[in-house]
Amino acid sequence: MFSIIRADFFLTLVGSLVTGGAIGFTVLTLYHSYPFHILTSKRNSIEGNMPFAINHMAAISASGVPPFIMFKLLTNIPEYGEVSNEAKRIVRNVDVFGMDVVSAMRNVSERTPSVEFKRFVYGIISTIETGGDLKRYLESSAKDALFNYRLKREKYVQTLATYADFYTAVLIAAPLFFVSVLSVMSLVGGTIMGLSIPNAMRIGVYAMMPLMNIMFIMFIHYTQPSV
Repeated sequence: MFSIIRADFFLTLVGSLVTGGAIGFTVLTLYHSYPFHILTSKRNSIEGNMPFAINHMAAISASGVPPFIMFKLLTNIPEYGEVSNEAKRIVRNVDVFGMDVVSAMRNVSERTPSVEFKRFVYGIISTIETGGDLKRYLESSAKDALFNYRLKREKYVQTLATYADFYTAVLIAAPLFFVSVLSVMSLVGGTIMGLSIPNAMRIGVYAMMPLMNIMFIMFIHYTQPSV
């Protein structure tokens, strides 16, 4: 009886340690991964909308409006995503905190998660402080941003072609071959890893194939560029 009690206590202790460790690991992973996910989402939104926002700013600068007005106009366009929110922070720094435009832009550029946006804003700051042509700088930045946008899209299309070949070979041809072979084997009889042929076919068709397709869709979703 004492041996049974000791065995139950040991199993309970091990189960508690394993459960506690698993819960602690999950909480720690979520605690560290969630902020990283937020920053990554903001960076992707900024870099994905920058070409269009910069092109808009270049068009606005042609009328000779000051930089503060350009950023203020961007705040009214939610389609620009986090770029619009960054512009709102610049406007807030000026209207609420009383900063000058250069200080407001420098403050936002130091906090932004996007390196590309930081370089762009620092370029505006340098152009203003050196008395350069802001219109020419914005037009040049707009051309470069749109060129990089098209280049990313072309690379992604080529990558999708490779993924399509992989999908055709692994998730279309292979399952058809699998079903054909098992259909022939079912006429002969036998088992696969202790499962009958019909049960193995059901598991493959109703579980494995949908799961593999879902995993492929998730892979495509999380690997697509932010453009």
